Amino acid sequence: MRSLFTLIGFLLGTVGFSQTIDPPIEEVAANFYNTYDISHQNSYVYFEKRARRWYVNAKTVEGSALVAGKDYLYFDKDSSGYQKLPFDLKPDHQFVDFGKYVDSYQISNFHLHKYYGYEGWYKDVIADLSDEKDLSDSSLYSLARAFSAYASSLLADQGGDALKDEMFKMPMARNCMTNEQRGKYRSIITKSIRCFSELNKQNKNFETKVGKIAIKYANEVMVEFHSYLTYADSFAATFPLPDDLYPDSVVEKARHVLKKCPSNAILLSLGDNDFYPILYVQHKMGLRRDVYLINQSLIGLDRFIYMASQPQFQSKPIRLSVNYPQYKENINDYLVVNDGTLAIDFSTIIDTIQRGRRNEYGALSIPGKEFIIKRTSGKTARINDDVIHFKETSSYLLKNDWVLLDILNNLDGRKLCSQTPLNDPLSQLNDYFVKVDDDLYVF
Repeated sequence: MRSLFTLIGFLLGTVGFSQTIDPPIEEVAANFYNTYDISHQNSYVYFEKRARRWYVNAKTVEGSALVAGKDYLYFDKDSSGYQKLPFDLKPDHQFVDFGKYVDSYQISNFHLHKYYGYEGWYKDVIADLSDEKDLSDSSLYSLARAFSAYASSLLADQGGDALKDEMFKMPMARNCMTNEQRGKYRSIITKSIRCFSELNKQNKNFETKVGKIAIKYANEVMVEFHSYLTYADSFAATFPLPDDLYPDSVVEKARHVLKKCPSNAILLSLGDNDFYPILYVQHKMGLRRDVYLINQSLIGLDRFIYMASQPQFQSKPIRLSVNYPQYKENINDYLVVNDGTLAIDFSTIIDTIQRGRRNEYGALSIPGKEFIIKRTSGKTARINDDVIHFKETSSYLLKNDWVLLDILNNLDGRKLCSQTPLNDPLSQLNDYFVKVDDDLYVF
């Protein structure tokens, strides 16, 4: 594999090399990282796939935000291929694996979509495909995903590619979406759902990252419902969901998981397929609405952290030690973790979040890697059944991780359940979960 990309870098590293086809993201990224060195510039490179051209944008950290810089044309199919960029050249010939910088999710999207990686790419895909007839499976899927991205971009800039002037202005409160906003959102998300449905009819065996297209279609229906639950929960309370949206096997598994959850439990999901079917069973069938469902990825976003502090269905709100100013927008997206010899009570970390001094990039530093988390209130910090120790192995802690640790520190006897073991960097916590069966673990 290394020799392959070394060869690519050799063949394509010369500025002015021309091609007759658009290069794939693997080639573009390998070319860039084996030609230029931006390690000392506090920059993060983003690739943009536009019509017959590739651009590079070096975003920098300013305060707690990632700020886009200038778009540089990197590859132009209509002229002389790769262009010279105003970055320092790589000082050595040591091979750089682009996979450290471009993840598999981005790669799959670059392959799927004709345009991708910049603000509003989804509108270009829609304009290119929406009027075409007899779309191929992959083109129809690309169109569905573009409509889905367009709809979600109106609510939040989760992927960093939303058109900022089109985003809804909504206060941090329940039922914050206006009727007009809801109408616009629904007009777009409905097109996404329709495209997924058409693809399911066209090719039931079409595979997506979450399974066959029928599951992706069902999940997209639940995306719409969950958006209303988050931004317009009074409307969501009476929102109708289709009968038989999920296969019986998926529904039965969701029913089983909910049945096994202790009363008033918090149920953690790690992905789409263990999140949306649970919501479906709770709303459509009215089962175990005392269980509070959260998603580990979503609790890294301010809106979903706030909503976790509010009641959901018939469940109690989740207790947090922090208020909105401590997790607003990009605030505390990550905490710097320093070496230390003593274990730190998690309340010290919360105090740092609330009152600590920030570095030049707007980040807070935690004075140690080992945290003490209490299972119940009123206990002294000692090693016993009511206290757990968590040691962070990396140099930073992301927002969704420290929020989950804060939730664990505020359970006060309430049970937190997970449908699968936790992933790194929180996998150490799996030692404190009791396995009920293959579908449920209780903390």
